[in-house]
Amino acid sequence: DAGVRGASPPGLSVAWKAPLNATPSGAVLSATGNTVYVSADDAIAYAFDASSGALKWRAVLTAPASCSPVEVPALGLVLVIASDSTVNAIASGNGTVVSTSLSLNDSPFAGCTPVYDANSTFVFASNRQSGSLWAIDPVAMRIPPAWGGSVNGWSTPTLR
Repeated sequence: DAGVRGASPPGLSVAWKAPLNATPSGAVLSATGNTVYVSADDAIAYAFDASSGALKWRAVLTAPASCSPVEVPALGLVLVIASDSTVNAIASGNGTVVSTSLSLNDSPFAGCTPVYDANSTFVFASNRQSGSLWAIDPVAMRIPPAWGGSVNGWSTPTLR
Protein backbone atom coordinates (compact mmCIF):
# COMPACT_ATOMS: atom_id res chain seq x y z
CA ASP A 1 0.00 0.00 0.00
CA ALA A 2 2.33 2.74 -1.31
CA GLY A 3 1.66 6.42 -0.88
CA VAL A 4 1.36 9.10 1.72
CA ARG A 5 -1.43 9.13 4.26
CA GLY A 6 -2.28 11.72 6.83
CA ALA A 7 -2.95 10.42 10.30
CA SER A 8 -3.01 11.81 13.80
CA PRO A 9 -0.26 10.35 15.95
CA PRO A 10 -1.80 8.45 18.85
CA GLY A 11 -1.85 10.22 22.18
CA LEU A 12 -1.24 13.75 20.87
CA SER A 13 -3.60 16.64 21.40
CA VAL A 14 -3.51 20.44 21.25
CA ALA A 15 -1.76 21.70 24.40
CA TRP A 16 -2.94 25.31 24.09
CA LYS A 17 -4.20 27.94 21.68
CA ALA A 18 -3.45 31.65 21.73
CA PRO A 19 -5.94 33.86 19.91
CA LEU A 20 -4.48 36.69 17.82
CA ASN A 21 -6.29 39.59 16.22
CA ALA A 22 -4.01 39.19 13.22
CA THR A 23 -2.62 36.70 10.74
CA PRO A 24 0.71 35.20 11.87
CA SER A 25 3.66 35.74 9.52
CA GLY A 26 5.55 32.93 11.21
CA ALA A 27 6.54 31.38 14.51
CA VAL A 28 9.65 29.82 15.99
CA LEU A 29 10.40 27.87 19.17
CA SER A 30 13.23 29.33 21.26
CA ALA A 31 16.58 27.57 21.55
CA THR A 32 15.74 26.66 25.15
CA GLY A 33 12.32 25.34 24.15
CA ASN A 34 10.41 27.45 26.67
CA THR A 35 9.14 30.27 24.43
CA VAL A 36 7.30 30.51 21.11
CA TYR A 37 7.97 33.75 19.21
CA VAL A 38 5.30 34.84 16.72
CA SER A 39 5.34 37.68 14.19
CA ALA A 40 2.10 38.94 12.68
CA ASP A 41 0.55 41.28 10.15
CA ASP A 42 -0.72 43.61 12.91
CA ALA A 43 2.84 44.97 13.39
CA ILE A 44 3.17 43.12 16.69
CA ALA A 45 5.64 40.43 17.75
CA TYR A 46 4.49 38.07 20.50
CA ALA A 47 6.21 35.71 22.93
CA PHE A 48 4.22 32.87 24.47
CA ASP A 49 5.17 30.37 27.16
CA ALA A 50 5.66 27.12 25.24
CA SER A 51 4.12 24.99 28.01
CA SER A 52 1.05 27.01 28.96
CA GLY A 53 0.48 29.41 26.05
CA ALA A 54 0.52 32.39 28.44
CA LEU A 55 1.54 35.66 26.81
CA LYS A 56 5.03 36.66 28.02
CA TRP A 57 5.30 39.90 26.07
CA ARG A 58 4.27 41.77 22.95
CA ALA A 59 6.39 44.27 21.04
CA VAL A 60 5.25 46.90 18.57
CA LEU A 61 7.09 46.67 15.23
CA THR A 62 7.76 49.45 12.73
CA ALA A 63 5.35 47.79 10.25
CA PRO A 64 3.61 44.43 9.75
CA ALA A 65 6.05 41.52 9.80
CA SER A 66 7.07 40.06 6.46
CA CYS A 67 9.04 37.08 7.80
CA SER A 68 9.11 34.61 10.65
CA PRO A 69 10.97 35.86 13.72
CA VAL A 70 14.49 34.55 14.27
CA GLU A 71 16.12 34.12 17.68
CA VAL A 72 19.76 35.08 18.23
CA PRO A 73 20.32 33.35 21.59
CA ALA A 74 23.92 34.52 22.03
CA LEU A 75 22.71 38.13 22.08
CA GLY A 76 19.37 37.59 23.81
CA LEU A 77 17.56 38.99 20.77
CA VAL A 78 14.69 38.15 18.49
CA LEU A 79 14.87 39.77 15.05
CA VAL A 80 11.73 40.49 13.05
CA ILE A 81 11.97 41.83 9.52
CA ALA A 82 9.06 44.17 8.84
CA SER A 83 7.37 44.94 5.55
CA ASP A 84 8.93 48.44 5.60
CA SER A 85 12.37 46.75 5.29
CA THR A 86 13.31 47.52 8.91
CA VAL A 87 15.02 44.92 11.08
CA ASN A 88 13.36 45.11 14.52
CA ALA A 89 15.69 43.83 17.26
CA ILE A 90 13.74 42.80 20.37
CA ALA A 91 15.10 41.69 23.77
CA SER A 92 13.99 38.06 24.03
CA GLY A 93 13.55 38.23 27.80
CA ASN A 94 11.16 41.17 28.12
CA GLY A 95 10.09 42.27 24.62
CA THR A 96 11.79 45.65 24.67
CA VAL A 97 12.53 46.89 21.15
CA VAL A 98 16.26 47.63 21.38
CA SER A 99 16.95 48.67 17.78
CA THR A 100 15.18 49.64 14.59
CA SER A 101 18.28 51.32 13.16
CA LEU A 102 18.86 48.92 10.25
CA SER A 103 16.68 49.73 7.29
CA LEU A 104 17.21 48.00 3.98
CA ASN A 105 16.66 49.14 0.41
CA ASP A 106 15.02 45.82 -0.35
CA SER A 107 13.38 43.25 1.86
CA PRO A 108 13.00 39.50 1.75
CA PHE A 109 9.97 38.10 -0.01
CA ALA A 110 6.95 37.86 2.28
CA GLY A 111 6.85 34.58 4.13
CA CYS A 112 10.61 34.11 4.32
CA THR A 113 12.14 32.18 7.19
CA PRO A 114 15.37 33.78 8.44
CA VAL A 115 18.04 31.50 9.89
CA TYR A 116 20.66 32.30 12.54
CA ASP A 117 24.10 30.79 11.93
CA ALA A 118 25.91 30.53 15.27
CA ASN A 119 29.25 29.89 13.55
CA SER A 120 29.26 33.12 11.55
CA THR A 121 26.92 34.97 13.96
CA PHE A 122 24.94 36.24 10.95
CA VAL A 123 21.23 36.00 10.28
CA PHE A 124 20.40 34.93 6.74
CA ALA A 125 17.14 35.37 4.84
CA SER A 126 16.38 34.68 1.21
CA ASN A 127 14.34 36.43 -1.43
CA ARG A 128 12.52 33.54 -3.06
CA GLN A 129 11.62 35.63 -6.10
CA SER A 130 15.17 36.65 -7.03
CA GLY A 131 17.12 33.87 -5.30
CA SER A 132 19.28 36.41 -3.45
CA LEU A 133 20.63 35.67 0.02
CA TRP A 134 20.50 38.45 2.59
CA ALA A 135 22.96 38.61 5.52
CA ILE A 136 22.59 40.70 8.70
CA ASP A 137 25.20 41.18 11.41
CA PRO A 138 22.98 41.32 14.56
CA VAL A 139 25.86 42.50 16.76
CA ALA A 140 26.50 45.68 14.76
CA MET A 141 22.98 45.81 13.23
CA ARG A 142 24.44 46.23 9.76
CA ILE A 143 24.85 44.38 6.48
CA PRO A 144 28.27 42.70 6.69
CA PRO A 145 30.79 42.94 3.86
CA ALA A 146 29.42 40.26 1.56
CA TRP A 147 31.18 37.26 0.14
CA GLY A 148 30.27 38.14 -3.42
CA GLY A 149 29.23 41.77 -3.00
CA SER A 150 26.17 43.61 -1.80
CA VAL A 151 23.51 45.29 -3.90
CA ASN A 152 20.74 47.41 -2.36
CA GLY A 153 21.13 45.72 1.01
CA TRP A 154 21.13 42.22 -0.43
CA SER A 155 24.31 40.21 -0.35
CA THR A 156 24.74 37.35 -2.75
CA PRO A 157 27.37 34.69 -2.07
CA THR A 158 29.73 33.48 -4.73
CA LEU A 159 28.78 29.89 -5.36
CA ARG A 160 31.57 27.46 -6.23
